[in-house]
Amino acid sequence: MAAAVTFLRPPTVGPARIRTELLRRGRSASQVRAVLTQSDQDLVDAVFVLADLPASPVPRYDATPRLSLPEPEHCVRLPPLLPGGTHVGFMEMTELRLDPTTIPFSESPPAADAPAEIRGWSRFDDGRPPDALSLLFTVDAIPPPTHMIGSLGWVPTLQMSTYVRARPAPGWLQIRISANVVADGVVDETCVVWDARGHVVAQSTQLARLRFTDESG
Repeated sequence: MAAAVTFLRPPTVGPARIRTELLRRGRSASQVRAVLTQSDQDLVDAVFVLADLPASPVPRYDATPRLSLPEPEHCVRLPPLLPGGTHVGFMEMTELRLDPTTIPFSESPPAADAPAEIRGWSRFDDGRPPDALSLLFTVDAIPPPTHMIGSLGWVPTLQMSTYVRARPAPGWLQIRISANVVADGVVDETCVVWDARGHVVAQSTQLARLRFTDESG
């Protein structure tokens, strides 16, 4: 149902270990900690809330602003490459099609009044349907929205919290990720994911570092 993840150090390519600890076993929910380690150093510390998820949510109240998107065939598929040729491996697993008005790596720079927001469709490239666990990947498998206002490179996450609200239906997922406050080299971002039925199935917030052209050097 929830994951609160703190990123302590970047990993290297190679073996890693995960140690887990049951913090509390409850009747309706349990808490578990998982720590990713490599070379005797903790890299990621995560606390999860585990519980049964509804197959179909029944919202009593939902104030989430609705998402309007062109159909997937009218959106732009994002290749697994950044400008300059940097390869982004996880993008090979995902078919990500973005609203043409929110393409962060287009040849034309975003308009001066462009909001720091990216919208699009997502599904696994091999065609397998999404599941509850995969939503933890989906909320972060999209370019940083601050590229729409000129941030440079990738945006390393310091802390991320995700809520999984229901098991997603098969089919495309819709995503909106937005930046809220950008100040002093730090941004907070909010992501919402809808399934093919139009239900909110995941939400996340994260705090990340970033830099801009006029701040580099």
